[in-house]
Amino acid sequence: MSILKLLVTSFLLQLFVSSVVQAQSNNPLPAWAFGGFVRPDSVNPIIAPNHASLFFDPMSQTRVRWEENDAFNPGAVVKDGKIGKHFLSHSRRCCTCYCITE
Repeated sequence: MSILKLLVTSFLLQLFVSSVVQAQSNNPLPAWAFGGFVRPDSVNPIIAPNHASLFFDPMSQTRVRWEENDAFNPGAVVKDGKIGKHFLSHSRRCCTCYCITE
């Protein structure tokens, strides 16, 4: 890659990143919303992908590592004294799964 291409690419990347940061800081919430949430840097994620978890997919007749790529949107519910964990997950094949566990 020539120096000129490298400089142009670097400049465009910096311009893009600065515009994204500015757009995020100038995004006021509507009057009905509550927010201002900030994720603490020192806290580990509540959930994380699990490469060992397998699910037999009856449609493709294959075993799918259904939560190997992403795990997000955690939640919990208490019913009959048991805690149920809810979250969404993605496999590398772009399969989206909704999980409910006890």
